[in-house]
Amino acid sequence: MINRFKEKKTDFETIVKGLEKEKNVIRISGKSVIYKSSSLGEKVPPKQLEKYREFMNELGLQEIRMGSPNTIRFVASSIGWLLISSEKSYVYSTIDKSPVADSLDEIIRSKRFEDQPPIYRRISPKWYLFYESW
Repeated sequence: MINRFKEKKTDFETIVKGLEKEKNVIRISGKSVIYKSSSLGEKVPPKQLEKYREFMNELGLQEIRMGSPNTIRFVASSIGWLLISSEKSYVYSTIDKSPVADSLDEIIRSKRFEDQPPIYRRISPKWYLFYESW
């Protein structure tokens, strides 16, 4: 994931600039857009939505989630089973995230079938990898 981020960092940052203008969006997937309220604001223009989805397809992202006004999560992998689920994402945040680990790989291997509260790895200023299992 880190290598993919390094290769596409400019694309990630271009998409963030567009998404920061989307005040009414909660989630964008390949098939749908979830808005905060249909009466609160404008919908994403079709050409802009197409750009977001092309970016998602190019990077194999499942969806984009708008968190607080300071956080955007780019979901790379989300797996749900009967007893355990997990998510790996790229996170853009203008506020520091915690807890932060030096590596997520060991945590993922050691907690493979256990709950793991959200944990981050800083990969660049304002950018993190994210992992959680439940």
